Amino acid sequence: MIKKIKGAGFVLIMGAMMAAASGCGKTEETTAERAPIAEGKVMDALIDEAENTEDKVDYTTDKPDEPEENTDGDAEGDVEGDADAYSKIGDYKTTLESDNGVIKVEVDAPVNIRESDSYPMVKVSRKPIDNEFLKLAKDALLGDVQLYDGIRVMNPVHEEIVKAGKAETELPGLDLSGQVYYEDIKDYPIETGLFNVNASAEKYSDEPHYGDYYMNLMPDGDMFYGVTDGSDGNYASITVVNSERYGSSLKYYKNKDYYVSDGTVLPVMNLCVWPVEKGKNYPFDESVNPTPFMYPPSGDGEDIYDENGNYVETVYSGDVDPNFTGFVVEESKNETNNISKDDAISQAEDILAKLGYSDQYSVVYAEDSYVINDEDAQFEYGENEKYSINMTSGRVWDLVYERSVNGNAVEDYGEKFSEQYRMTGSGKQVWFGEYIEVFVNDNGVVGLFIGDPLNVDEVVVENSGLMDFEDIKKIYEETQLETLNQTPFFDSILDEEPGSLEDIIKINDIRLTYAKASDPDDFNTGYLIPVWDFSGVCYDNEGGIRCEGSFLQINAIDGSIYNSEVGY
Repeated sequence: MIKKIKGAGFVLIMGAMMAAASGCGKTEETTAERAPIAEGKVMDALIDEAENTEDKVDYTTDKPDEPEENTDGDAEGDVEGDADAYSKIGDYKTTLESDNGVIKVEVDAPVNIRESDSYPMVKVSRKPIDNEFLKLAKDALLGDVQLYDGIRVMNPVHEEIVKAGKAETELPGLDLSGQVYYEDIKDYPIETGLFNVNASAEKYSDEPHYGDYYMNLMPDGDMFYGVTDGSDGNYASITVVNSERYGSSLKYYKNKDYYVSDGTVLPVMNLCVWPVEKGKNYPFDESVNPTPFMYPPSGDGEDIYDENGNYVETVYSGDVDPNFTGFVVEESKNETNNISKDDAISQAEDILAKLGYSDQYSVVYAEDSYVINDEDAQFEYGENEKYSINMTSGRVWDLVYERSVNGNAVEDYGEKFSEQYRMTGSGKQVWFGEYIEVFVNDNGVVGLFIGDPLNVDEVVVENSGLMDFEDIKKIYEETQLETLNQTPFFDSILDEEPGSLEDIIKINDIRLTYAKASDPDDFNTGYLIPVWDFSGVCYDNEGGIRCEGSFLQINAIDGSIYNSEVGY
């Protein structure tokens, strides 16, 4: 589940494949064919086009001299720089309307570029997290604190239900053998180091969840999952995953209110984060948030058993439990956030510097935010079986960092999917976008997420030839509506019967930025390339915001439509 809830202007829509978290547009499950791209395009052809400067436009601008430094991999050339200093090169205004009248796109935006003296094309590859980096992160974040086996920790919500004697009715059929209460975790100290999931199967043979979850999702992957015992007044967990199917990630979170458990394989933080300005109850209030972080519990369900009488699952009608009185969010008195934004950024960048990320990344989002871990949910029972779900929200500065290529931020537009995951013969292999997020408050750095880190292998083109924006405009006008038509949340909107206006998209931000283009012939290799990004807000016909973010990206080198599902 994606639980990120960002403020206005942050990319929620991942390019041509829009993120489900935005709750935007159509809700049909059927996904149409993807956006138009150059069929059979190979990276050699794109490199040749990037090296071609004939009939291209020079968008380079002078930049202050910067010391040349090779900070990652064996790459030569400038792949760093401050991701700021925009310049306007013009304005673009146009209106696109579908023939059936149900969608309109209004473009009225400045066209911006960053100050860059070149637009390199950079070859990159996936960078697994090794033991050296894990130990470096553990020392930087936790010092010499002893860690314990997080796989053995019982989910806090389950522990509460079991201790209340309600497991038989509220957790029917759930086998919690092999898991222990948090106060008993001291019996399971571990060394800080990655282990192979398959090779450790025997060690966890008494823990059904291990086989059902880790062995199912990443049997040949490596991982580490450690938790502290809270004896120093802080509860923390650190997880590292190297999965051939889902990529690599490091997740760290700590707080003073409750113990933390987060051993998820998927490279997303198992947290809900949203700007303070949206209000304390925003993630639960459907009147202001179309995609709530948690939904009310369902009412009575029907237990389903197999032919041998073994419990399989409980099927619920979907109706809200009449005994549920609502979500209650209390603000933490321990996880407060009175430090300045500059102080928070300084602390975050001090940690990133220790991990080797100081010169390659720039902060692109900094917001005073609430953060909730849903595993802290407390069921509060009252009279007549009435109950609420109570949670504690901390306050943090939520800081998002993006890599820059010669001053141009590499935007996270989505992920590449393989046609078929080669190990299991089912499902999809995924290459998510590189992502760094840091939480800082009065207690210091309390959260860090590093997803799918990249290794810079080579600068293959020092300064790419870029198409004239006048030609980019023509491509945009020819493809924006059709691209929307071939995405899940606007699926087949152009094929509907003529009707009243349903969606109004207002493009208010156009800029030259960078994206990762995956090599179609090598799943683990990609290229950082310049793209034109068209971002804005989608409104319904009553003026309500349906989603916001990036609605189209066009390859600035050859004019092809960037497609996040295939990754180029």
